[in-house]
Amino acid sequence: MYKLLIVDDEPMTREYIKNKISGLHQAWVCAGEASDGQEALDLIERGETFDLIVTDIKMPVMSGIELAKELSGRPVKPRMVILSGYDEFALAKEAMRYGVNEYMLKPLVNEELIAVLDRMAAELDAERAELAASRALSEQSREQVARNFLHAVVTDNHMELKVLHPLLYRLKINLLEAEGAILLVDLDEGQLLERGITPSDQALFRYIVHQTAAELTEDDAGIVLFADHQQRTALLVPGDNGDDVARRCADLYALLAQAVLSMTGLGLWGAAGSAELDALQLGASYRSAGAAMKGRHFADEHRLLAQADGRGEHEQHETVTKMKEYIQAHYAEPISLALIADKMGMSPGYLSSLFHQNTGESYIKYLTRVRMERAAQLLRAKPPEKVYDVAEKVGYLSVKHFSYVFKQHYGTPPGEFQMLE
Repeated sequence: MYKLLIVDDEPMTREYIKNKISGLHQAWVCAGEASDGQEALDLIERGETFDLIVTDIKMPVMSGIELAKELSGRPVKPRMVILSGYDEFALAKEAMRYGVNEYMLKPLVNEELIAVLDRMAAELDAERAELAASRALSEQSREQVARNFLHAVVTDNHMELKVLHPLLYRLKINLLEAEGAILLVDLDEGQLLERGITPSDQALFRYIVHQTAAELTEDDAGIVLFADHQQRTALLVPGDNGDDVARRCADLYALLAQAVLSMTGLGLWGAAGSAELDALQLGASYRSAGAAMKGRHFADEHRLLAQADGRGEHEQHETVTKMKEYIQAHYAEPISLALIADKMGMSPGYLSSLFHQNTGESYIKYLTRVRMERAAQLLRAKPPEKVYDVAEKVGYLSVKHFSYVFKQHYGTPPGEFQMLE
């Protein structure tokens, strides 16, 4: 049974709903009543929980709109239905801005009330089913989703990304709160050959590297470990900013290299990719780490290799215009460079180079700028949107990550940005 709270200064309305509700819809029970918004708020403050609040729009002490506004800023809040008269339609529209789900006209009609209760129950049923499914997934399953997602990102498998990216939202798996980079590590192939280690035994040694990395990072929930298509160990290393990411990569590589050397006597190469703001763009970090890893053939000792810098000259091309148009239309979706490249029948590498040459900025910087400019518009709207709503509308999994990127772009957090004239 779902619990309903009726809030109305008219005793007859409260009595009507209290007596009728269970007979009208078997999923609902009237679990409380209040004569104004403040009385309803007091019930909630005392720990009473309700799935739906049905409230009059005009009441003494605290109106229905004021109650909706008070509850709108809370992370967990019940659904709300506003009751209004024909001459209060403008007020009802205002209430909708504070998260009110529906409004109904007085006097109440049984059929309309049943329809609203049915819709609310269906939405709550779906939420409960999703929550139950999420709780049923073990932490190991969540980690596997994260690993599969990163593998799809670094291999530009946009078909798999279409499935996995929405799943990240559903399971509330947030890979980046600020920035992150891919750290690649691999054994010294020359040493493997010198010691006559067979290919099957090489796989065993790479397994040792992977397991050692897993043990060293097991207490750091932010690091995600996976193997790339060459069976090299790859790690997503998040940080507070680009410098912090670089430091963490260097520290982790040093610990891992020492541990592997002690266990196997083999040297370990490592390469840190570029720090990225968006999990969907970690493929660029992986590619820059892979390019840097090629430098081991010219290095005289095992160390963490610098990332490559792939800058090009400007070049005009109509493909870039189409690419921009696609980004403008789909910036709020989980789009990737691989997805756009597939739609245009080009390789991601070529498209990335073409875009940078034509615009002087990377694809991800352009996408971020589009998202941030749209976010600024929503934050400055009248009335302004909530920060967490804006984050979702411009394609971010977490409010914290969105706030970090927004501050990097505009120099001020989104909440403070709303207050600026």
